[in-house]
Amino acid sequence: MEPNVALESCRPLLSRLLGSSVRLEVRAGDACRVSIDPSLLELVFVNLAVNARDAMPDGGQLVIETKAVTLDATIRAHHPQVPPGTYAEIIVSDTGSGMSPEVLEKAFDPFFTTKPTGRG
Repeated sequence: MEPNVALESCRPLLSRLLGSSVRLEVRAGDACRVSIDPSLLELVFVNLAVNARDAMPDGGQLVIETKAVTLDATIRAHHPQVPPGTYAEIIVSDTGSGMSPEVLEKAFDPFFTTKPTGRG
């Protein structure tokens, strides 16, 4: 499937989740097919949108961008385990408060959260 298809299909849901104070901007780039369950990719978009919304309690902007990228020698020098080829890149950015160095250090730990009990 193409990530753009999953992004477009969940766009109405993302807009409702974000509410009126967060503006959603989608930048759909070159099509690049990926092997993934479409519902899992949509769930990724939903989780990222909810996290962004919670980081912008006074409103802001969420940008989700997709594009195809080809790994060149420079990138492969830092990530030699990744086979050469074309990959889908998904870039998510928001105007939220950001993460402290301590939170950033744990951001990819399983089950780590900064949300209070009952909020995520």
